[in-house]
Amino acid sequence: MRLIKSAREIAGSLLAIGSHDNTLDILDSLLRKLHPGRSFTSSNVGSLGGLTALREGRCHLAGSHLSKML
Repeated sequence: MRLIKSAREIAGSLLAIGSHDNTLDILDSLLRKLHPGRSFTSSNVGSLGGLTALREGRCHLAGSHLSKML
């Protein structure tokens, strides 16, 4: 995997990929307020895309709204 930014530029950043949840926006605001040197970014690609990215080590956490149909 090739980074677009240098490792130094993204140090202190958290990346979430997957389903969007409004709680992620609250988490971003809280993180920036409590730790100004940190950042939180999310990319909305759906539950399966997030889980795939997490499995491949391309993010720190993944949002998922998948459920099993009975």
